[in-house]
Amino acid sequence: MKTLSVADWRMKIGALMLGMEDRAMLEPAEVKRLVLSRISGGKECRNIGGAKYRIGSQVVHVRFCANPVDTHHAFSFGINPNTLTADWELWICGDKDTYYLLPASLVQAIYKNPNTYIDHTHPEIRVATVDLRKHVLRFGRHLESDVTQCFCSQVPNDVL
Repeated sequence: MKTLSVADWRMKIGALMLGMEDRAMLEPAEVKRLVLSRISGGKECRNIGGAKYRIGSQVVHVRFCANPVDTHHAFSFGINPNTLTADWELWICGDKDTYYLLPASLVQAIYKNPNTYIDHTHPEIRVATVDLRKHVLRFGRHLESDVTQCFCSQVPNDVL
């Protein structure tokens, strides 16, 4: 019997909380690879350093969050200055079938909003939470954006 690491246990617990216990557990790197293939329409994805990938002429910044922040199907992500240098922000929420591809314009607007939540330990990072049930991105008190169109979307062919 394989001994699970802390990260694997967290992923397994997250899957159980989301009712995905019957899905095969994949490593985060494999989940990222599968989702990148989906959003690119099968086009080549090249890692250009860290969490950034090039698909055609577009740069995608990828984040994977294994566990929801609570039992309400919400996943939390940080937006940092490096995030703002990409054309797209890809937030993967627990598995290969649940992700949001956010345009840079939305991410930049959230980051620049003076009322966006700021990470307490890293003041250059803004914090946002996406609710999977409602496809709503919350980023400050009474600040939210409907991200339904971003759910499981692809990079448009006309910009590649």
